[in-house]
Amino acid sequence: MSDDKVVDCYETKYLPFWQDNSEVLYLLNQGYKWRTGIDILINEINKIKIKKIIMINDDCHTRLIGLKQGGDEWISNESTIFQEILEKVDVEDYLILDPEYGGQRYYIGSDVDLSKVKYHDQFTQSWSQLQIEELHAMKRGESDELNTFFNEIPYEDIKYKVMCVNKRPEIHRQIACTHLVNRNDVFLTNYSKWGWDAIKRGEYDREWCRDKQDFLWHKFSNVYKRYLTQKRDKFYAKDLTWDQKEYISIGTEQQDKTTQKHADSFLSLVTETLWHKDTCFWSEKTKKALLTKRPFILLAPAGTLRMLKEFGFKTFDKFWDESYDEIEDQGKRFEAVMKIVDQILELPMKECTSLLQEMHSILSHNYYHLANIGNVVFEHPEISENEIESISKQRTQLTELLKARALRQGDGKNHVAIFGDSWTEGYGVKQPWADFLHTTMIPKNLAKSGSDNASIHRKVVEYLKSGEQPRFIVVAWSSIARRMKNYGDIGLHTYPASFAQKKQADADQLHFFNNNSTEHMFDLWEEQMIQINELAAFSQTKVFHFSVFGEKPNNVEIDNFYGSFIDILAKINRTPFRYKLPMFEYDMANDENPMKEHYDEMFGKDWEYAVAERELLRSSKYFLDCGHPNEAGHKELANVIQEQIFRNM
Repeated sequence: MSDDKVVDCYETKYLPFWQDNSEVLYLLNQGYKWRTGIDILINEINKIKIKKIIMINDDCHTRLIGLKQGGDEWISNESTIFQEILEKVDVEDYLILDPEYGGQRYYIGSDVDLSKVKYHDQFTQSWSQLQIEELHAMKRGESDELNTFFNEIPYEDIKYKVMCVNKRPEIHRQIACTHLVNRNDVFLTNYSKWGWDAIKRGEYDREWCRDKQDFLWHKFSNVYKRYLTQKRDKFYAKDLTWDQKEYISIGTEQQDKTTQKHADSFLSLVTETLWHKDTCFWSEKTKKALLTKRPFILLAPAGTLRMLKEFGFKTFDKFWDESYDEIEDQGKRFEAVMKIVDQILELPMKECTSLLQEMHSILSHNYYHLANIGNVVFEHPEISENEIESISKQRTQLTELLKARALRQGDGKNHVAIFGDSWTEGYGVKQPWADFLHTTMIPKNLAKSGSDNASIHRKVVEYLKSGEQPRFIVVAWSSIARRMKNYGDIGLHTYPASFAQKKQADADQLHFFNNNSTEHMFDLWEEQMIQINELAAFSQTKVFHFSVFGEKPNNVEIDNFYGSFIDILAKINRTPFRYKLPMFEYDMANDENPMKEHYDEMFGKDWEYAVAERELLRSSKYFLDCGHPNEAGHKELANVIQEQIFRNM
């Protein structure tokens, strides 16, 4: 089906409250994407006469302030947006439909009447109905869009014991793929491979976790850590892409194709959208298993199975231990899930087929119940008085913090101060990435071409000590080996003006590298980041650290490093680097580079391959001939940086 058809079905058929009533306004709330348009929306609402607003939240909440900044996970953009709408429009009645089970908590402490917050997931609940109708249409010979599916899906001839398909990158998905990799009886997909050291540092947990002890890797037992480490290299060596090579290229048609893989497998190991959070959430990932009459095990927030039972579905506690659903500790819950999966993988295929026959009544019940659930609006579970009191207090504290920030931002100071070298200043383009930030951001681009990290660090420190209090600072660090001299830049390449200056620069470069180890250069850079973080903390300024050429800090204390520009653009260009290199600048492999003969010893035998694949970016889709980003590259960098800013607003 086309996307237009799906939307039409949602709007006209599968919303239980939908009606042709001009006095009712339906709003789709997309969290941070709406925040900058609230005033426009409020003005439009006040122009028309309506009696009721029905707000439909999208797939999950976007928190207003991350936990590590001192905010609370139960405060979200969705709740504050609707609070602001209520304060500024004259509406008699409203209804909020929330797709997170337990999502009432987001509205505690606001003026929202909690009895008017209901559970309904328009998209995934309606998706199941649309899919089932297509299956029946196929059986009647009216449609052939979903390949070989029929109402009665056979239990024989299954090809895999377990299937686990993953699209967007999430830490629980990569760990599950690492656990299951290189098994012929498992159908596995994975489209993004994050660095192992970054996983151990918790780089991908920080958005959700209050402190480092809550990072998933830190919650695992030592035995399980060793097991995963033993399988790590197999995971990185295995191509787990399927049908499409980039997850951003996977559309509706490819999503439907994975439904067939559920039917081809005995068990669906579902890595749900959410993992760390306390609210329960299910999506089409779980519903595909229900649709194809297959048992499932969930890598999802604790209590998700309990939620499904409250919705009327049956699960599989007669066949394996489902107590994992009640384990709050995410490390223990993960290990408990994978222990069950390992037990299932030990079963002969014939026994898997026999189990499907034994499960027939459960699987059929779930299938037919799924067909009826699309139009159901549920009540959220009850919340204790103690929890209401605690969340109300936290919301009050957060509101005061937001007011203080608003006053500080209203004095004309820039919201975003930006520091870096030529990649950030915008060499070779009319508009650098700072110009593409969202209109609510007021950027002050203080980057300068040729800057080394010492000068970037000095500028940021001077800026903060001067009394400036920007809301955000973005620092795009240059090569850790670059040093500025009065005759030009010295580093992995040099650009002095005259022959005499070049000769002196070459000598200085050799002297520097001979007397400073790579570890020392990284230590110096990390000290610069830590000092900036400490200064920014006094002014409640959020700092985002990036590197330009690929360096990544080793220090686990630096929890606000968000990646490398060259790596980000290479991945977007669908040419991620196979070879690692601790530091890089263009022309490293030039025969005239005086350091070339030293690089084998410094970087290992594959350093020239690493340089070559980075050099190939020149003149590619997002780069100029010189190797700097072109305007398209700057737009992509702006999107990445903007996303981090929005997540921390």
